[in-house]
Parts: sequence; C-alpha cells; structure tokens
Amino acid sequence: MYGIGVLIMSTNTIKILMLALKKLQIWKESEVVIRDRNSVCCCSCRVSVLKGHATPGDLKLQPLQMLEGRVDRRGWTDTRGRRGQRLEPGRCCCLVACRLSVSESGWMVWGRAVWLLIPGGGRASHSAIMSMDVTFLGTGSAYPSPCRGASAVVFRTEGECWLFDCGEGTQTQFMKSQLRAGRITKIFITHLHGDHMFGLPGFLCTVSLQCSSTVTKQPVDIYGPVGLRDFVWRSLEISHSQLAFPYVVHELVPSEDQCPAEEFKDWSRTGIGDERIPADIQGRTVCEDPEGGSYTLFENDQFTVKAFKLFHRIPSFGFVIHEQERLGKLDVKKLRDFGIQPGPVCGKLKLGASVTLDNGQIVSPSDVLGDPIPGRKVCILGDCSGVISAEAARLCHEADVLVHEATLDDTQMDKAKEHGHSTPKMAAEFAGLCRARKLVLTHFSQRYKPAGMVGDGDEDVSVLKIQAEHHLVGRDVVLAEDFLTINIPIKKTD
Repeated sequence: MYGIGVLIMSTNTIKILMLALKKLQIWKESEVVIRDRNSVCCCSCRVSVLKGHATPGDLKLQPLQMLEGRVDRRGWTDTRGRRGQRLEPGRCCCLVACRLSVSESGWMVWGRAVWLLIPGGGRASHSAIMSMDVTFLGTGSAYPSPCRGASAVVFRTEGECWLFDCGEGTQTQFMKSQLRAGRITKIFITHLHGDHMFGLPGFLCTVSLQCSSTVTKQPVDIYGPVGLRDFVWRSLEISHSQLAFPYVVHELVPSEDQCPAEEFKDWSRTGIGDERIPADIQGRTVCEDPEGGSYTLFENDQFTVKAFKLFHRIPSFGFVIHEQERLGKLDVKKLRDFGIQPGPVCGKLKLGASVTLDNGQIVSPSDVLGDPIPGRKVCILGDCSGVISAEAARLCHEADVLVHEATLDDTQMDKAKEHGHSTPKMAAEFAGLCRARKLVLTHFSQRYKPAGMVGDGDEDVSVLKIQAEHHLVGRDVVLAEDFLTINIPIKKTD
C-alpha cells in the first residue's frame, strides 16, 4: 500500500512543476530509505528530510529539513537562520513530494522522492551532512544567577537534539538561545540534585505548549538515576499538568560505591513497580553490566550511548555518546574499474548495500569504498570528585570532547572533595588519562565570574583554565560559558 505526502504544494501544482523542471533538467527523482524508525533519508546525499510515523493507508509526515537557501562562492547557505548549514552547490534544495511503501507493521520501508535541485553539479559535503555540536545553556553550580544558568547542555547532530541536565531556568535559557526546545527527543539527568533537575517539569510543560495540535510528537525518552520517574510524575500530577506528548522515564540503578555509605539508600526498589505511576511512562530499569561495568542505554545505526558511575554525595553518572563508524568515501577509480556510473547504484553502495550489475557481477561496498570514518565521541560527566572504576577511562578514551565539572579552583581541593566536586587539576588528570582531545570545564561556583563581568572583589574564572592547562600540556582546554557552542568536526582518515 502506498501513501502520498505532499509538502508545501498541491498535487496539480507538483505535476506541472515536475514537467517544467524535467525540461530544465533541474529536478531529480531519487530513492529514499529509512534511516531509523521515524525518519527518511535520501540515498544520494544521506540527508534526513522527513520525520513522522506511517500506518498502512495513513502516511503522516512532517518536514525535518526544508532545505531552502541560496548559492554563492562559499556554497549553500540556509536562509532561515539555522547555524551550521553551509553546503556545496548541487545539494537537494527542497523536497517537493514523496511516495513511500508502508509495511504491514506500519513502518515506511522504501520509496521514491522528488527533489528540486540547486543547479551546479556539486554534492553535499560530508562534514556538512554530519554536523555535530554541543551548546551550553547553563554553566553554574548550585543555582542560576544573572551570570550563569544552572546546569544544562544540548547535544545536536543531524536529526537529533538531546538535553543533558535540566537545572532551574533551563526553559528560559532555551528562549534566549537559537535552539528550539521542541526539537529535544531525549533528556539525560546525571544525578538528582536540584541544580540539575528542578527545571525538568517546567521544561516539559513549555515544550508541550509549543507543540502543534496537528502533529503527533514522538515520545520523549528521559534517562536518569532511580527516583527520577517518581519526581517527574509527581511534579506533573500534583500541578495537574497535561502534556501534549508522551514521555518515558528509564532509570539507572546505582551501587553502594557511588556515594558515602551514610548517604546511600536502597535505590534498587525506589519507584519501581509503583502502581500509582502509569505503566506507559515506566520505561526500562537499567542495571550495571556485570562484565563491562557500564550501563547501555540505547544503540542504533548512528550512536551508542552508555553511562558510567561517578563518586558524588549522591549517585551520579557520566554519559558517553559514541558515533558509529561510518562507511568510507566512494573510490572513483574503483567505480570506474567496475564500469559504475554516478547514480542510484552509487547511492546504494554508499549506504552499505551490495548491488548486482547488468552483467550479473555482484559488487559489495568494500569493493569500492575507502577506509571507514571513525565515529566521534562526546563525554558529559555529572558532578563528581572521581570516577568509580577504570571502565570510565576506557569509555572516554580519546574523546573528541570531554565535559567535566570544575566547581572550585585548585587551592580549594580539600573543600571540593568534601562536597563531592572537582577542581581543574582533577579534571585535567582524568582528561589526560583518557587522552581526550578537548577538555571543557563547566559547573563553576557562582563566585567565578565570566570574562567581562569581573568586578571589584570578584574572582575571575580564567584562573581555572590556567590551572587545568598547567596539568594538561598540549591539549585544548575550554571554559564553558552560557550559550557557547562547540563544533565537533568529522574525523579524517589518512
């Protein structure tokens, strides 16, 4: 069974436009495949362009990217103000219509799409397609202040937008930034201190108010320590808040070695199986892998996300986002040797599928692709005065970006440890152990003022960077500031 999704134009207009564009040779019909369970990507440029859920006879799609812009010498630039959208001429500019096959289980499995192209003959650059960055919305500890918001970090990549921690006032920080709260699909809470989670109920309500009544939003997955599910549900229940979208809370079960013995509670049963909490929001209860010493949260064809234990006053976790290794670039010479011309066959090979040529010869991706492109790795740690096991260092090994707290400077190390926090030296030592490429310090005491806001009697946050660099020679150290965005370039192969 087939369904038609028409975007921005009527059916008759599309037919007329297709005939005109065909004569001008600036339109293209290309194959599309399912990237995951709710998005569609173009075979030729691998850009996710649609997002939605399909059932037989009822195809519901919404634009994920309406690629409208202009071409100049620097490439293709988005005219809608989105950052990081700079592409080469020739990229698919605007999806006009699509036809997709819908399986009995309700998922879109294969189809064809009509694209309006920008003339130029080039192709989208790989780095532009796979853009990745982290944006800091809150970099202060304990409470939000006029200088710094409470803890909140947003991880973005093509088709995904995740929030790590949601301190008080995070929804306001979103409004001040160029980020859209409604794009968040996953939320990760490192630990259950207020400056990392008090903003969560209000944030969910804000997203709900911004939701379109005509678009079905996918469930928001929330991950965090045991007790988080009860907190979210009770907050929304007591305030009689009705969300316009579903959410599911997955809880990580901590162990006794994650906090001082006098502070540890029997978290293994808290909130689990509570009959008052609706079953539809009770996600998985994730226990530590007895062999690996980590928590596997989820894995798909793009990412693996794991958590590991940290030592703090209460159970705290760090999260590792590891991009899957990607197929290498097509080798033009090898393609020519097989007699393969540019077109859909190249697109299938690029996506990892074997093809059968007209002469009956089977060509596998390994026959025509270069070396695989290593996946990038982003590590975001919660509050801690140390890690629990060597597994943390292994998971964070050669991280492209390591986000680590540095609440107090090195002269106050004893005080920092007493309260379960770190100093620049402690963060630098862990970054050195992991061989992290970039260390980003955050979660500063509100006593340390950002550059340009230091007054009489104030302490300058720059001293923390100096201390970290002293212990991490030759590595990049960055001080996080509210609304700072750090781009993570794609790794290059030799």
